[in-house]
Amino acid sequence: MHYGLKDSAIHAIQYRGASPDVFLDSNQRDWLTVEDGEILRKLMPWAATDKPMHTRIHRAYRNHEYAMRSSYLDVRWMFVVAGLEALINVGDEKVSKQFRERVHQLASYFAIPLTVDELKKAYSLRSKLVHAEGFLRGLGNLLPTSQHNPLYDKLESVLRQTVRHALLDVSFGDFFRDDAAVAAHWKC
Repeated sequence: MHYGLKDSAIHAIQYRGASPDVFLDSNQRDWLTVEDGEILRKLMPWAATDKPMHTRIHRAYRNHEYAMRSSYLDVRWMFVVAGLEALINVGDEKVSKQFRERVHQLASYFAIPLTVDELKKAYSLRSKLVHAEGFLRGLGNLLPTSQHNPLYDKLESVLRQTVRHALLDVSFGDFFRDDAAVAAHWKC
């Protein structure tokens, strides 16, 4: 790592505070492949200030980043659901229905096995956490504790893959351009 290089596209960061680590599922590697490098190269222009993201995609991306910097599943859960909501919610009416139906469509698009029932439970858990009605560990009556991590992993995968694909494929990203684009493409 070379601090102070002026012509580098990647700048080293000195982390401060809690949770600077990246969390990986136990079945994943912790290094980049050549293919990962190619994708990263395609994503780098988005880091520049001259290539703005659609507002929805930017909010979803930021929520994903916040989730990745927390070691507490309760907090990560709220940010991941908020990131998905940033992408797909249009207006204040029937927000849980919008979440269930549109996130289900996204999961299907990316071949992530996520059911409408799981999404209903995920949103209920999110509501209990956001409104401080309990900690995730104590909400086993909504979803058994043994199913928390697998469901979270699916939600995070949908968010991560949607944001990545929206940045790599501009026409896909345009499906999140504004309320009208979301409502037109992601029927509810």
